Amino acid sequence: MSSNKQFIQDTVDAFASAVGNGAAMTRAFCAGVQYARETGDTSILTRSAQRAVKRGDKRAAQILCNAVEVVFQGAKVKKKNDVVVGIQIKNAELNSEKLKTLHAFSLEGVSMRGKKFMDEFKLDKAPAAPFDPAKWAEKAHKANPDQLEAMIAALQARRAPVQLAIAAE
Repeated sequence: MSSNKQFIQDTVDAFASAVGNGAAMTRAFCAGVQYARETGDTSILTRSAQRAVKRGDKRAAQILCNAVEVVFQGAKVKKKNDVVVGIQIKNAELNSEKLKTLHAFSLEGVSMRGKKFMDEFKLDKAPAAPFDPAKWAEKAHKANPDQLEAMIAALQARRAPVQLAIAAE
C-alpha cells in the first residue's frame, strides 16, 4: 500500500474512531483538510464523512461537510440519498484565515462538536426569499383548481379579524 493510501486510511480511521471525542475529530479533520489542500484529493474527507454516518453519527458528517464548505469557499458536497458521495474543491477558494483557525483549534484541542468550533465554522445561510403572494396563489390554484372560489372565500373570511386587530393597535 502506498504511503498516501496508508495516510488516508489512517486519517479516516482516526476520524471514525474519534466520533465520541470532539478534539480528536478536530485533529483528524485538520489532517484531512491539509492533505486535500496539498493534493487536491478530497477522498479523505469524503470517506471520513461516510464512516461517521456508518457509525451512526450523521451529525459528525454534517459538521465535517459544513466546515469543508467554510474552509474551501465554493466547495461542492455531493450527496445521494442523503449520503456524501463526493466533495469537490476544484474551483473553490481556500480561506486562509479559517485554515489558520482550524490549525489553532487542532493544537488547542477544541472539540469539533463544541460551540467555539461551530460558531467559527458555521455556514452562512442564504436569507429567506420574501413572500410572493402571486406565486403562492398560482401554486395554490394549480394544486386545487376546482377550489378557487372556496380559497378566495376563506381568505376574505380571514381578512376581517386581521383588519380588526390592526385597527385595535
